[in-house]
Amino acid sequence: MKVIREQRKGGADFTKIYETGRDWFHDGQFTTPYQYTVEELTAAVKEAERTGGDRTSGRGIAVHATGEPGTGYAVTAGVSSIDHADYLSEGNDEDDA
Repeated sequence: MKVIREQRKGGADFTKIYETGRDWFHDGQFTTPYQYTVEELTAAVKEAERTGGDRTSGRGIAVHATGEPGTGYAVTAGVSSIDHADYLSEGNDEDDA
């Protein structure tokens, strides 16, 4: 939250969080670790809202995410946008649209 506050005070329009990475394939299986829990991402969304950045303002939280569960966590947290959002199971790619 400290970084979000510092960025907003410095004039940032939005905040981008890297939720997943470093991605790799091993024996045909896509793997990507997530960085933050749903609760942590939700707290970031609430902090952005508190500082004037709701989902529709263009000043919310953008998330870099590929694969699961990180992309799903970002959706559940209510982030403004998700960059990439690929390598999802069939049910999740429809939820993220």
